[in-house]
Amino acid sequence: MNLTQSQNSYRFEESRGMKIPLIREDEGCICSPDLIREILSPKLTLDDPLALTTESDDEILAFDIYYSEEIIAFAMLRKTHPDMGEWFLWNYAVAPRHRRKGHGYRILTELFTMMRNTYGAKTIVTSYIHGNSAAEKLYFRLGFKKTDTIGGDGVHEINMIYTISEDA
Repeated sequence: MNLTQSQNSYRFEESRGMKIPLIREDEGCICSPDLIREILSPKLTLDDPLALTTESDDEILAFDIYYSEEIIAFAMLRKTHPDMGEWFLWNYAVAPRHRRKGHGYRILTELFTMMRNTYGAKTIVTSYIHGNSAAEKLYFRLGFKKTDTIGGDGVHEINMIYTISEDA
């Protein structure tokens, strides 16, 4: 289903799995919507017709993101606090050959606007692994604020929050 086509030629289409290539460093950090649904609904298999209509399914959105006619990015969000309009940006990746061209910033700006207009999102929360300077720069440039740092087994995860403005 084509959800939106923006003026910048980005198109967000619902997805059931990542279709962009990743570099080795990305692979351990990204998983598919189907895997997430399986984790959240362990009693249901993906072959079960009820698996696609569970409450958790409605709380997970995944998008293939097109630029012109090419898929260049993937995003997956999960509703964390429905009454507050809060969504967690769970997975986000731009295909390696499209990085460092400004797509990351523009895509997230448009994605957050769409999330507000279509799904009533008011805030987006996310995290990144300490040392991922590209993610850190992108999130701060977008206006995310650091909320806390969680550490364990040599990995430190920085949690962040972004408030979607009314005129976004």
